[in-house]
Amino acid sequence: TGLIVVEEERLPQDRTAIYTGYIDEDGKRKGQGKKVFKNGDRYEGEWANDMANGKGRYDHADGDIYEGF
Repeated sequence: TGLIVVEEERLPQDRTAIYTGYIDEDGKRKGQGKKVFKNGDRYEGEWANDMANGKGRYDHADGDIYEGF
């Protein structure tokens, strides 16, 4: 199965955030991607089955950063 590249799209399952990265044929996030939340938080890293899964970095709008698995 192939992956589709999307750039700065609002996905139906997540209408308040913007996603850039890969989705599978079912529209689920998979592989590398970046999600920017309405409140300014952002996650960049690995996705599987439409969820953050694997290595990534989460930057909170208040300046806190989490990096890991």
